Parts: sequence; C-alpha cells; structure tokens
Amino acid sequence: MTKIRPLPGHPHWSVLRSTGGRLWATRIKPYTLGELAAGAWRTVDADDEETLAAAITDSEAKAASAPRGDQTIGVPAEIEALAALAEGDER
Repeated sequence: MTKIRPLPGHPHWSVLRSTGGRLWATRIKPYTLGELAAGAWRTVDADDEETLAAAITDSEAKAASAPRGDQTIGVPAEIEALAALAEGDER
C-alpha cells in the first residue's frame, strides 16, 4: 500500500493505493458506536477517486444521521464489554 494525497473535500481521511491499484480510504478519527450503528464505515474502497469520494461522502452522511453522545470505539471498557459478550457473559 502506498499513501497518496487526501481527496479534495475529505481532509480527515487517509487515502492509500494497493499494489493492485485499488484505492482505500480510512477515516483518521474513529466513528462513535452510534455512527457505526447508523451504517458509517471507517474504511471504504473503490476503483477510482470519484467513486471513493462518493463512498466517503455516503459514510459521513450516515454518521451525521446518528444520535449524538456515544463514545468512540477503542475505549478499554467497551473492548472489555465486547469480549465478555463474545464469551457469553451479558454484563
């Protein structure tokens, strides 16, 4: 993967090109749990910049429709709770 310049209008996304030529974009700041539940994707991919920009715009629009106030993913307590659920422990 090779990092390339951010797409115009999407400075908060890191853009990469795979060795196969596919473009990937990852949002620098994680989405909240609510934004993810609303359908936002932190990483999107496409064959060209126009389609990649559209995927980013779609993800940001879904995130914008989410309720406010949720914590971002990566908080240790959330990880612990998810691990407990995976083991069948409903805390």
